[in-house]
Amino acid sequence: MQYENRIIAYIDILGFSEMIKKTVNEVQPKVAQEKLDALVSVISTIKKQMNTAVAKRVLMGSCCLTMFSDTVVLSLPKAESAKVLAIFDVLKKLQVTMLTKGILLRGSVVQGKRGHTKEWSRGPALVNAYAGESKSAVYPRIVIDPRVTFLYLRENGVPLEKRRVKDEPKSFSEDFDGTFYIDYFNELEELLKGEKKEHYRNKMEALIKKGLESKDTGIRMKYLWMRKKLKEALQIEEDVKNDTLYEISR
Repeated sequence: MQYENRIIAYIDILGFSEMIKKTVNEVQPKVAQEKLDALVSVISTIKKQMNTAVAKRVLMGSCCLTMFSDTVVLSLPKAESAKVLAIFDVLKKLQVTMLTKGILLRGSVVQGKRGHTKEWSRGPALVNAYAGESKSAVYPRIVIDPRVTFLYLRENGVPLEKRRVKDEPKSFSEDFDGTFYIDYFNELEELLKGEKKEHYRNKMEALIKKGLESKDTGIRMKYLWMRKKLKEALQIEEDVKNDTLYEISR
């Protein structure tokens, strides 16, 4: 096995270790079992959704998938960077699915040296992806290395000038700090329709409300970020209906 230039996505569940502790520290056996069963169900859903993406060839070409515990690692050769949007789309769908279950994801998408097969995954790029994932924990988001975004834009011939939000597919966006991330707040029509979309938004609002009740400043920061993004998404939808132009950098 040799290292090669690959684009790597490293994703896991935000607060997973705390969830595990709750199943261990719960004094009521029945409640502990219920919490454990719920956690196992979440992991099973992640695995099923990712395996389905592979089986249906949504993730095609030389894309490799590895899963262990609550962690998902996806990669594809740098030479196939034009296909990275498929990974963005799969990650967005996964985030949306998990949020409806009350689960938030974090992670990063980077580019670098790595060896990756179904059975084997090593290399400095994986270390960088893990580091990026750790830094992104400030907010519940999957961040994208600017080099990956540049590769996608270049390979797909996407012009860098600004354009209207409603004219663009939006599996990723640029955050207030200049960081690109998988956007699970906007452009939900293809994933959620009618009542499903309303349920998704209600679930998000409930998660935010509960998170903001925390006395932990770090936790509150995460949910303040989510509240801001949700408000922005609702405003964009309203302005698009009114045909208001919004400019974004992509």
